[in-house]
Amino acid sequence: MSAVVIPEEHLAEAATLLELIRAGLKRHPGHALHWKNIKSHTQRLRACQLLAEADWLTISSVGGVQASARRRPAQRRPGLPAHVALPAGATVVAGQEQEGELSFTMTHVVRFELAKLRDYEALWRDEPDCQVAWDYLDARGGQLDQPSRVENLQLADLAASATGGAFNKDELAVIVS
Repeated sequence: MSAVVIPEEHLAEAATLLELIRAGLKRHPGHALHWKNIKSHTQRLRACQLLAEADWLTISSVGGVQASARRRPAQRRPGLPAHVALPAGATVVAGQEQEGELSFTMTHVVRFELAKLRDYEALWRDEPDCQVAWDYLDARGGQLDQPSRVENLQLADLAASATGGAFNKDELAVIVS
């Protein structure tokens, strides 16, 4: 999982970056960018290069091992989901780089409702090892939305998918489990 942290004073630059990426991919202005729809390696590489050149944004990524789908739910270890680390990493960035609060929006996933996010936030607040700096987070909590409505989520999709792709098995390497 990855998060893209964009300081408020750079929101206009984020919009410009999205338009640069679209132009580089020969997409229409306003076209919703999704990694899965960028088929060519060269185009994916160009999108990543443009994203990496944006020195005003921070990409925070968290890796983990996904539980085997063959295990029955009762056999899976209980615990907080991997995305607890994203707000933690983002609040560290907020605390180091700016005064004020950080608001975050996650891409809405099917069957993951806002009420469930609020439940997780409550669990994280009670978790003694949780490293989220709550003083830097918007008191309203995180939001859920779609990249087609919140354009900056498209930057997060590109960052997350490119990072995730680095961990996929390919013809040159084998992932060791």
